[in-house]
Amino acid sequence: MSDIKLIRHENIPCWYELGWKEKDLSITLSLHRETIEAIKSKFTNSALISRLRKELKLKKFEGDFNGNFGFGGSLIRRDERQDFVDFAIKLPKIHIVTDEICPKCKGKKENEHGMDCIDCAKTGKKTDIVWDEADNTSASLTVLLSELQYPTWQTSSSKPQLLTVFTITRHEAHGGSLGGEYSSSLCSWLGSRAGLHLPEVEKAMYKAYVEMMTDAYVDDYRFRATVESADGWLNISCPGDGCGLHPADGWLRKGHGYEWACHNVDHAGQQLTLIAGLAALHDQARRSIF
Repeated sequence: MSDIKLIRHENIPCWYELGWKEKDLSITLSLHRETIEAIKSKFTNSALISRLRKELKLKKFEGDFNGNFGFGGSLIRRDERQDFVDFAIKLPKIHIVTDEICPKCKGKKENEHGMDCIDCAKTGKKTDIVWDEADNTSASLTVLLSELQYPTWQTSSSKPQLLTVFTITRHEAHGGSLGGEYSSSLCSWLGSRAGLHLPEVEKAMYKAYVEMMTDAYVDDYRFRATVESADGWLNISCPGDGCGLHPADGWLRKGHGYEWACHNVDHAGQQLTLIAGLAALHDQARRSIF
């Protein structure tokens, strides 16, 4: 197609999908074969790949869609189904409990005031916070999704694109930011659930966060996905300082989609938690919208 089209205004044949696999706690990113053909040459001599690898000290980038994709092959090629190829995104361990005694509480699990030891997350063991694999995964998504945001091609899929995502990956405040669009058909589906929570989305986020960050100091009530109105206004939140997703502005129209944005997504753990929620949202909506 010659002009860029926007899913918030019209149905466009699907070029990629997200999915959530609770069994192995992974996100699936499925690329239409015609999408792969359209972008497979984009990752040679990429300035974005070079910059991210240098800034974040990432692993070697694998850009061959015949195998795994991304920094260190973070997106693992899995199944082929109909016109799509699935890539699995395993959630990286960020908080890692070691076999060493916690140097702060000396293994007692609490401090001198009888309160829980925050340093070891109440385990009594030394806990390391390791960002390496999370950075490789997040940056791989940043590279790939940058090419998928506004396609200049059109696939032959009979399914409409339901949502899009773009991300950034940095070591600073808002360094895990993300945004995108919800389609008009997805917003109509959301609008039919106005005033309700989306428990499948909330559960996926909780499972994803605990897998990466441990379950210390979090409860499932910290994960929320609520449809606020009949025009599909969706608020999503996870642990952090007001961390979550929301419409990019307050002007929504029934029968149309909209742009969405984030607030205070500071690191890859929060970013991947929210993407897991979007993946579960996509699964639930796709069952109704073909």
